[in-house]
Amino acid sequence: MELSRVCPRPGEDGEIEAARAAGDHRRALTLLMARHGDGIYRFAMAMTHDRNLAEEVRQQVFVEAYRDVGNLAAGSSLRSSIFGIARHRCLDAVHARTRWNQRYKNRLLEEPEQDDCEPELEFDRGRLVRVLAACLDRLAPAAREAVVLRYHQELSYDEAAEIAGERPGTLRRRVSRALPVLRRCVQITLRPGVS
Repeated sequence: MELSRVCPRPGEDGEIEAARAAGDHRRALTLLMARHGDGIYRFAMAMTHDRNLAEEVRQQVFVEAYRDVGNLAAGSSLRSSIFGIARHRCLDAVHARTRWNQRYKNRLLEEPEQDDCEPELEFDRGRLVRVLAACLDRLAPAAREAVVLRYHQELSYDEAAEIAGERPGTLRRRVSRALPVLRRCVQITLRPGVS
C-alpha cells in the first residue's frame, strides 16, 4: 500500500472538460483514466486488500464513467464523482466477498502472522505497510473508509465527505477515534509485549 499520491493541480481537468464539451467521450475517458486511474486503484486496494479485486473495481469505475461521462460533475467535483463511484464499487465488492466467504468457507479468516523479531530490530517499510494494512482492516468499515480517504488519498474532509455522502464533522470524528486504535494496533503487532 503506497502512502503517497500525486494530486492533480487545479485546472488540470480542463482538458477533460473540453473533451466532454466536444462530445469526445473516448478522449475524456482516456484523460480521466490517466489522471485518476492510479489513485482509484490505490483507494480500492486500501479498501479491499486484494489486488485482483482492486483492479476489477478500477475497471468497473471507468466503465461506469464512460457510460455516464456526460453526466459526471464538472470541475473539482469530477474527482469526487469518480471516487464516489469507486467507493460504491468497493463496498459492493467487499459485501459480495463477505457473503461468499460466509456461504462457502467453513473456517474463519486467519489472523496475520506476527513476526517473533526482537523489538530493538529496525523494521523495514514493507513490513510496516503490511502491519498498517492489517490494522486498517480491523477497523469498522466506516472508520476504515474515513481514514483511507483522509490519509491514504490525502483528501480534505470536505472532499472525503462528498465522496462518502457524510458530513465533514462526522468523518473528522471517525478519524479521530480510529487513529488511536490504529496506533495501538501497530504498536502491539510490532512489539507483542506492549500492553
